[in-house]
Amino acid sequence: MRHLFLWAFSVLSFMVNAANEPGKIDDSEKETTYVYIDSYTQLDSVFKSYALSIDKVRGYQETLPIFVHNIQPSIKDVNGQTKIDNFIMMILSSTLEVNNDILSERRQLNQLLLSGKTEQSKDIQALLKKYRAKNIEELKVKLLPLPPSLVIAQAIVESGWGTSRFAIEGNALFGKHTKKGSPNSMPAAAANIALQSYESIYAAVSDYELNINTHPAYKKLRDTRIQANNNNIPVDGIDLVNALKHYSETGDRYIQTITKVISIYHLNEFDHCKLKNTSEVIVKINK
Repeated sequence: MRHLFLWAFSVLSFMVNAANEPGKIDDSEKETTYVYIDSYTQLDSVFKSYALSIDKVRGYQETLPIFVHNIQPSIKDVNGQTKIDNFIMMILSSTLEVNNDILSERRQLNQLLLSGKTEQSKDIQALLKKYRAKNIEELKVKLLPLPPSLVIAQAIVESGWGTSRFAIEGNALFGKHTKKGSPNSMPAAAANIALQSYESIYAAVSDYELNINTHPAYKKLRDTRIQANNNNIPVDGIDLVNALKHYSETGDRYIQTITKVISIYHLNEFDHCKLKNTSEVIVKINK
């Protein structure tokens, strides 16, 4: 008889040196629990075992740092409201972790500038290179997170609620194209087209946000966001969705689709959600 959860590595001090994993924790006392399950159908039981539900997340505007590491074919076996709720919570936690990482980089930049570091310093140069920024002012525009509603809505549309071949085979949730034959590429049916694969859901979300924060096609989105930030005005997904016209060949219809998804599933209710400051749980679904 197979156990629902394999508590291997039960409670370990979490040390990670990979950008593809959540949990870049400065507090060495924090610990991480690894949970191994055999099927996506068991994910609901994991959430329930931690008393986590989407209604609680909406009500308290806070969610537990439970990170689902990967997608697996059994995601197609979950239907109805369970499928909707689990997918939203799965993307939300990784999005909030990515957003925390971006804000941490922004604080790092401010601390470097306050300490007298110039644009030529090694640490600032590393940030300029990562975000493809010409100067510090442009870097500040790019060093901001995205509203979770926008991230979740695009993951829903681009991956078909995680059921696309690319999502299942490579955690590719946002349909990012790459060169055919390049590392971590997955060939598509169309000639000379491939999609980028990822080690984890967190890595997919992180790369997606970096793409939005650096690609010239989304400059309008970044300008709208920084203007609101400078005026201390909260930003939600609906405020930025009109700047995604170039994300898809369908243009205006794509904007309408994302807007509709945000509205139908009330995703804007997650835009000001926080990750609870507690030990992490990483759920890995056996392949």
